Amino acid sequence: MNGTNSGPKAASDGTPDAAELSRQMAGNWAEIAEKSQRLVGDFLQRQGSGGEGGGGEGGIGMADPLAIGAAFFEMTARMMSDPAKLVEAQLASKVKITTVPMSGRFTIGPFDLELVTLTHSIPEPNAVVIRTPVGTVLHTGDWKLDPDPLVGSPTDENRLRAVGDEGVLAIVCDSTNALREGRSGSEGELRQHLTELIGRYDGRVAVACFASNVARLSTIAYAAAANGRNVALIGRSLWRIDRAARENGYLADLPRFLTEDEAGYVPRDKIVLICTGSQGEPRAALARIARDDHPHIVLEEGDVVIFSSRIIPGNEKAISRLHNALLKLRVEVVRQLVEVGEVPPAFQWFARIPPDEVTPQHDNLQSPDEVFDRIFLPRMK
Repeated sequence: MNGTNSGPKAASDGTPDAAELSRQMAGNWAEIAEKSQRLVGDFLQRQGSGGEGGGGEGGIGMADPLAIGAAFFEMTARMMSDPAKLVEAQLASKVKITTVPMSGRFTIGPFDLELVTLTHSIPEPNAVVIRTPVGTVLHTGDWKLDPDPLVGSPTDENRLRAVGDEGVLAIVCDSTNALREGRSGSEGELRQHLTELIGRYDGRVAVACFASNVARLSTIAYAAAANGRNVALIGRSLWRIDRAARENGYLADLPRFLTEDEAGYVPRDKIVLICTGSQGEPRAALARIARDDHPHIVLEEGDVVIFSSRIIPGNEKAISRLHNALLKLRVEVVRQLVEVGEVPPAFQWFARIPPDEVTPQHDNLQSPDEVFDRIFLPRMK
């Protein structure tokens, strides 16, 4: 990407064509499969949840399937991989998952790789420095700058500066919210806001979030406790992440969460339900509750659902349908908490590492040229 990508086709009113945008945002596994014999590894570097998977399919077709990740990713990968996919591809006994320590450096084939600690909504996010014979590529993965992350370590800015001083050929950079003005809040700020919000209600409070957001699980638990409420996990992926987090030393200061069955016996004003399905996924717990199709959980007039995650582009219609279903139950809907995502000026931090080329990624594919021109171009070599 050098600022010349025209991006998705636009409609007559200038807005991006939704189908084309969706196509460009989807993973192109067919192209990867064509080159599978040349692949040497699949780095598990994403959310680790059902909504934003980390790998899995990428190893299909590799001569010696190898998945690499930090300890938390390694555990979530083992627990959340779809066994049927591995069996179908005859990889169930072949995929090797290797754990790399935080800030670790290792080699795979001709590549010299280094992990640099970042901050995001999950524990142990990393940028990957990929040193090759022709130059160094920095892949940020998902990230944000949060001075008070609550779970996990802050971004290792000194190491990133050192990598920049060595010289970077290209940056593949998460550009989420890059063109939005303002400053992202910290998880610590959101904890205070959520505590005050929960205190306004007398009925059941349900909070929808990504299962992989361990910091958010902690935030919700503390906010609930401050209001004299117990917390229950509603959704299988939440229990998987809870187990992975606790076995890696996270959430150790929290009491165990209640089960769906136990939650039904707690008074309405003494319970907070953490639910999967913040993006309107039809099979997730919150959608089933909204359809009155959940075996244990019922929401009714006087209850509230708080959506704590921002909307991922492409999910607007599904989320709108979910909101409407909840409103039909006469449940109050809080559509979004204080934004805790990455926005300028934090995004411009990576512009301090002046590369030769830049590839913005994630949900700004509709305007890659603008991301390039406004953020990186003034600092290019």
